[in-house]
Amino acid sequence: MAASCHGALYGNTLSTDLLERLRPDARFDSLDALVAQMEIDKARAREALAREGAPLRSDGATLFRE
Repeated sequence: MAASCHGALYGNTLSTDLLERLRPDARFDSLDALVAQMEIDKARAREALAREGAPLRSDGATLFRE
């Protein structure tokens, strides 16, 4: 049974799959550099999910697979 993203997850099983590694671990010289890299990572993650054909919807910050 898939839990709704708006419902409680307690008592349900959640499965995830790693599609690809986006980049190696890194330290950042500033908060601005970290935030900029997070935007790049977000775009690359969306591209990876699109290649998998994952139907996605977004609540603004988080992607959900239907």
